[in-house]
Amino acid sequence: MFICKLYIWCLPIFVGCAIISVNGDASEFFPSGDLTNVTWAHAVNSKAKLQEALQNPGVRMLEADIVMGAIIGTEIRYTPIMAHPPAVQSDLSFQEFITTVVEFNEGKSLESRKGVKLDFKTIVAVERVVKSIQALQITDFPVWLNADILKGPGGFPFPIPATKFIELCQQYLPTNTLSIGWTTGGNEEGRKLLTFGINIE
Repeated sequence: MFICKLYIWCLPIFVGCAIISVNGDASEFFPSGDLTNVTWAHAVNSKAKLQEALQNPGVRMLEADIVMGAIIGTEIRYTPIMAHPPAVQSDLSFQEFITTVVEFNEGKSLESRKGVKLDFKTIVAVERVVKSIQALQITDFPVWLNADILKGPGGFPFPIPATKFIELCQQYLPTNTLSIGWTTGGNEEGRKLLTFGINIE
């Protein structure tokens, strides 16, 4: 058991998370020492956006969303895909996404590799994805696992089940970084800038 108290700034609508490092330090992959200088590509949810982010030398981390859905142009109708709700189809499956990143990083210097942050939008996708990552035995770039496991101020009421998410991550990827967050919404309460403390036990 561990207990830590986190005091977190909750910025407007779409921001809300706390970083918990299960094991390891992100600074190992970004040796400049100032992690605020790490440049991100967000919503890398298509083949075109993935290639754009991989070919941009200034981008070091790729953030992408995962839902269950169909792969465009195939007969596959229910598999982890890279998409943000309400979308339920994409031209990029999770398997192709992670395989492409692995292949891109092979043989590259530390400064040229890309890390990933996977934002799970459904608990159904979690077990399939973490099993796939475990099988790949990724050790040369960071893979962060993100999910909204709490209902935040003014947030939508359907977060990812916290216990199940953490248990699956610990079971299959115990050394990966968990980026846990809370749901947010579009009402006035959710737009306010808040400071609050939460206990994680």
